[in-house]
Amino acid sequence: MLLFKYLHRHFMQSYYLSLGRLNFGYAFARIYGFNRGWQDGLNTMHTTDHSLELSSYQKWRATLRRLVQVWKLVITSTVLLFPSTSIALLQIDGVADDVYPRALSLLAVVLAAIGGVSAILLVKSKAKLRSDPIRRQWREFSYSEYQHADGVTEEYSAATSLQFHRETKKVDFWSCLSCPCACTIWSSSCLMASLLWYGLCSCPKSGVRKPYVVIETLSNILISFVFMVGLFQTHRIYRLVCS
Repeated sequence: MLLFKYLHRHFMQSYYLSLGRLNFGYAFARIYGFNRGWQDGLNTMHTTDHSLELSSYQKWRATLRRLVQVWKLVITSTVLLFPSTSIALLQIDGVADDVYPRALSLLAVVLAAIGGVSAILLVKSKAKLRSDPIRRQWREFSYSEYQHADGVTEEYSAATSLQFHRETKKVDFWSCLSCPCACTIWSSSCLMASLLWYGLCSCPKSGVRKPYVVIETLSNILISFVFMVGLFQTHRIYRLVCS
């Protein structure tokens, strides 16, 4: 068992380092490592340091430093790369006149804007994220057990009455922290899909594609819906860091 844990730990470290050579691989590895890092770190600590209240200070500060690095990477990519590339694509006649690549390019701009705004909001609120309420939420939602104020520890169970409320808060907490990375990944996916559609599906001999009214209306509704969801998620992040 000890040999298996040793091999697994070194394999995951080499796996993260190989993914770290790519920007989005780095983001994926960091996000995946946040949720696992707390429980894995308990195995390497001294027995006197297993107090959740004492050891969570340094663990959360180290995790927050890695989070800030990823958010700064998101700000750089969303400000410099995706909006300018999408706007440049819209200047091409084949993209601007075709409903599919135009909608994908606009979605890339909207998602990049949401990711950039949420990342800037989180980076500017770094001092608030170091506070005890945020740290306690991270400790609770990263650990598989829930510890009450009186010291009684119980495992999460679907039969408990507070299970749904805890899981909802857990999903909301992690979705706020991962919103910049998620929006950046979706923005890059929309941008690549727009490029592939223009490169593979455009037909210069047949001229510009005739726009479909229904599809164009649905694409506008989708873009508006994504924009409203982004505003709602940004408001949730604002409530998390300013509450």
